[in-house]
Amino acid sequence: MTCLTVLPVKISGTIPQCYIPNQLFCPKIVCNEHHIFATDLKIRKTGDDVFPIYKLEVVGHIIIQNGFGEGTVEALQNRPFAQFESDGITAIIWDCVISVGLSEARSIDLTFNTITTSYQEDLI
Repeated sequence: MTCLTVLPVKISGTIPQCYIPNQLFCPKIVCNEHHIFATDLKIRKTGDDVFPIYKLEVVGHIIIQNGFGEGTVEALQNRPFAQFESDGITAIIWDCVISVGLSEARSIDLTFNTITTSYQEDLI
């Protein structure tokens, strides 16, 4: 049986002031060797014009093949930074807060073309 699990992920943190990514281009984010596919990107400028601070918020998902991803969730927890790649430039997201939406996880069975939630899987 071939099964994919889709885990929703939200990352927030601080990016270097010398690098401002293109908000229209969805970046690739790597955290502890896990690739997060970003679907929404927001950048907020705080501080003054001399020392601006750019806060980043990324919403996306991780796709895991043949498994639910318990190890992936553990690998993402308590990570102080993630790697951010956009427009051919790599930057580091500092002070990361990574949230994984386990209650919204979806398991897709490619053999039978069915989609279940993690809660429904526990009941079976």
